[in-house]
Amino acid sequence: MPDWRLNISKIYIILFMSLISQQDRELAIEALDFYLFSKGNDFTEAKRAEVNALLNWIKIEKSKHEH
Repeated sequence: MPDWRLNISKIYIILFMSLISQQDRELAIEALDFYLFSKGNDFTEAKRAEVNALLNWIKIEKSKHEH
């Protein structure tokens, strides 16, 4: 089973380099959800807001491309 504990810079690379399909978006959403969950209270409020904003953007992009 793949390890989704990616650091945020790897997630940015995935997003900007390969978000070309719905499957890519779904994997990025899953990875970010896991990242947020696994960090728990280790995040500052600013960092949590940054990751949530990115997650919401991906979800919007995904919904725009659903048929």
